[in-house]
Amino acid sequence: MELNLTSEKRPRFAPRFSLPRFAYVPGSAQPHPSGLESHVPVFPLSPQGPLDQEISPFLYGVDCFNAGFFWEAHEVWEQLWKLKEKHSPQSRLFQGLIALAACGVKIREKRLEGCRQHGLRAVSFFEEVAKEGPRRYGFEMSELEIFGRGLAEGSFTLIANPTPPAEFVFEKRLVPR
Repeated sequence: MELNLTSEKRPRFAPRFSLPRFAYVPGSAQPHPSGLESHVPVFPLSPQGPLDQEISPFLYGVDCFNAGFFWEAHEVWEQLWKLKEKHSPQSRLFQGLIALAACGVKIREKRLEGCRQHGLRAVSFFEEVAKEGPRRYGFEMSELEIFGRGLAEGSFTLIANPTPPAEFVFEKRLVPR
């Protein structure tokens, strides 16, 4: 694990939604954001709704992750995961992304073993999704597997966040194409 400095501002995929005011870390002095309606949006989602209802929350989760709001990305992607059939490729993809976000939370908590475990879980979810096809929601499963494996092995780089309040972000970004 390395820490580098950068002044690079990261592009947003869902800029109409504001990023959270703070990055929540369980066990920290910050209050738990449950009940703070303005912390992360609650998206009006329906299991029978059209697929395009998922685009904004999915991309907002990517924005949160890339900006170092790992707990918040987890919360947003969990909204989507709960809509999906239990063992579907979409469900597994969201579980994998949630596990990547959990890695960031565990690093903030200074619990690297937790990061290793979540990284391995992410890899297993992405491997399952890849059996159904190499791409999902604009991501190459092989790239997500490599990212998860790197987190599990501790071979990743953190960079100081140029846009606080999140103190660091992963050098590797999630970029759906």
